[in-house]
Amino acid sequence: MRTFVAACVLVLLVCLGIPNLHARGGIPERPEKLSFPPLQWEPPNGADYRVQLKAGPVAFVVPDRELPLAQITIYIRAGDFVEPEGKEGLADLTG
Repeated sequence: MRTFVAACVLVLLVCLGIPNLHARGGIPERPEKLSFPPLQWEPPNGADYRVQLKAGPVAFVVPDRELPLAQITIYIRAGDFVEPEGKEGLADLTG
């Protein structure tokens, strides 16, 4: 019962507070009146993250310390377009 009352009070406060945002200039009346600061973003230099592995492939190692996770994405230059003549289906077999 307490959670129901708390939820009702919260909904009431939110409903009463939304019209006041318009009056204070927090939310424009129309979407066309929204304004945003200019986006300032510089793409990183790929050469800073490029690592040539001993076996020959190139790896891009980018640290991201936001979460303690490791993500590995591998792109391989392979497929039907690199199959030699007379060995059609080799890419399907090795895939």
